[in-house]
Amino acid sequence: MKRLPIAIIVTLVACTSDKTSSSDDTARAMAAMDSATRSARAELIPKGETAPASEPAPPPPNDEPTGGEWDVTSKGIGELRAGMSLDEAKVVMHDNLVIPAKISECDYVKTKTGPKGVALMFEKGVLSRVDVTSGTVQTVKGARIGDSEDKIKSLYPDQVSSKPAKYGSGHYLIVTPKTGGDYRIVFETDGNKVTKFRSGKEPAVEYVEGCD
Repeated sequence: MKRLPIAIIVTLVACTSDKTSSSDDTARAMAAMDSATRSARAELIPKGETAPASEPAPPPPNDEPTGGEWDVTSKGIGELRAGMSLDEAKVVMHDNLVIPAKISECDYVKTKTGPKGVALMFEKGVLSRVDVTSGTVQTVKGARIGDSEDKIKSLYPDQVSSKPAKYGSGHYLIVTPKTGGDYRIVFETDGNKVTKFRSGKEPAVEYVEGCD
């Protein structure tokens, strides 16, 4: 076997050494970059946290616009919401409620100066639904007594289910919010137009006889 001259061997060793040195320098540079990146990211992380700061979560979707003082939503009317206690409702309404002297387990409460035809149904001292039996009170989408069934369906596209009324030849048009949940608006019709409606939480909102 031929032996390489010493000069060539020295050159090869030098080249190998340069490559190793260059590789080591690259590794050190990458490590330095990683360290710098980690330091920069660390400045974004609040004390006590272990993950980078993130954008706040978006609010849950809401398909019902904010209404006025006496506009009906699937959860109630104005600032009154199904699930409120009678005492909470009194505060919200600034004592503008007509409360029976002896309120039953299920009973209706009306307002002193609010619109006629509106009654608040309380079960065991908790607001469970709002009934609109006459007048011009409307929902936040603009539905009211006298509207046609077709109008209700157009105001609440893909949200209305229909079933025959318990009495007469009309229907119950049941509106479920796009966000789901246990709240509903139920429109009673004579088969053509809305005769009354109610909103609140299941199952109370679908009681045909209310408290009776």
